[in-house]
Amino acid sequence: MKDIREDIAWAQINQDVLKSMESPRILYWVILFFAFAAFCVGVGCEVYQYRVGLGVANKNNPHA
Repeated sequence: MKDIREDIAWAQINQDVLKSMESPRILYWVILFFAFAAFCVGVGCEVYQYRVGLGVANKNNPHA
């Protein structure tokens, strides 16, 4: 069995390559926005914990 199909025309190859270079669809931008929003929430949580302390994560050392 061959790895390369010899019956594919150059026009089909060009069409496939050009199709991959089109601008992304709206679903891509929606997913990217939610991923960036989740990242920003995580950064905000880390900054808050850095400023307030580990008590936010319920990591309190009892004083004897």
